[in-house]
Amino acid sequence: MGMYSLGDTGRHPLSVTSVRFYCSNCKFDRTYQTEEEVPSRCPQCQAGSRPQYAWFRNKVPFLPALVSLGLLSSLGLYDLSVTRAMEFPWPPYVIALTIFGLAWMLTTLLLSWPRPLKGPQIIPNIRWSRQDSSPQDVVGFRIVVTLEGHYPRKTFTSRIEGYRPIVMDLEADDAIENDRVYVLKPEQSDLEATSIFFHPEWVRFKRGAQRKLRKMCKGSFSFKPSIEELLLNQEGPFREIYGKIYKVQNPDTLTKHQIPWSLLDAMASEYGRVGPSRGQ
Repeated sequence: MGMYSLGDTGRHPLSVTSVRFYCSNCKFDRTYQTEEEVPSRCPQCQAGSRPQYAWFRNKVPFLPALVSLGLLSSLGLYDLSVTRAMEFPWPPYVIALTIFGLAWMLTTLLLSWPRPLKGPQIIPNIRWSRQDSSPQDVVGFRIVVTLEGHYPRKTFTSRIEGYRPIVMDLEADDAIENDRVYVLKPEQSDLEATSIFFHPEWVRFKRGAQRKLRKMCKGSFSFKPSIEELLLNQEGPFREIYGKIYKVQNPDTLTKHQIPWSLLDAMASEYGRVGPSRGQ
């Protein structure tokens, strides 16, 4: 597991809690803990994590364009430097190469041939430095909320009043453990609701942060968006957090200690993003 340790990324170290090994060839799916050794080949079908000539196979649809450019450039230089021709005698060849190239690209992109060999995907699960902080630590923080479904976009300042754990349905396939919504109190907003719920779903990284994390994890990685990481770690990789904003129009909802997921689905919602406010 040393190959997936993120080490110290400045003053706030990150860590890997587990590594998911998923093989798209035989559907083998297993999560390895940090003390376990992650194999480079699938234990079930023995497919390698890096298929041979995968880069070449990915570029197959674009080979006709490269060949055509090289051939046309060579013919043009030959006519200009050797034959000294003022008119190019090969327009029919250009038309034929264009038709063949378009047919080749459509065939390789739409059909299942040729494609790279399917193999394992090794995805480390990152835990942020302040991810395990109590959500009570961010109560009272002022944040900037932007609603994405409007033009011009609605932007207003809110204060975090609290949080509510989400009770997931047992039969739900996308149930997330330890999930929660945050209670926000808008300041001078034209929203009909006096309070709103915010459910984090994905993040917008700072410039260069995502590329650095991919390099550390040798490819892809998975993570959980964390309001605590955004607000408590100013040197963290998050710039903003995107998610769903639910308008709380029934005051009785705020008295609940837990929010059922089915209740959130029934509430009016729209997408938005939150970011730290300069003045706390």
